[in-house]
Amino acid sequence: MYDGMAEVLDIIRRHNIPCSIVSTSPRPYIEKIVAHYNLPIQHIVSYHDAKPIKPHPAQMLKALEMMGLPANKVISFGDRVIDIDASNAAGIESVACFWGTKEKGELLRSQYSHAIIYPKEILTLIR
Repeated sequence: MYDGMAEVLDIIRRHNIPCSIVSTSPRPYIEKIVAHYNLPIQHIVSYHDAKPIKPHPAQMLKALEMMGLPANKVISFGDRVIDIDASNAAGIESVACFWGTKEKGELLRSQYSHAIIYPKEILTLIR
């Protein structure tokens, strides 16, 4: 787990902040990650749950539906350009996360609302 992420997840857990994972990975893989790290995730939208996949907004729209929240009440954190593009297309505020990404150059040129370098910066956006 990235440095500072445990503290972020603890605050999310303590304040019951609704969280979803939207991924182009298969559900069994995501479920293993969620279980391994005990992530406070209520919903998963995986590769097979909504088509077309990112960068199309279908997966993000499915997550909004599952969460029962409008796009203007949600923040999407992503480390790939397809995350930013899908969020924007769904009307969700997009945050580019630069730790661990292999797409730094492409991500810098994407249309994100905010950019963060460290996981703890998530706290400044969710408060």
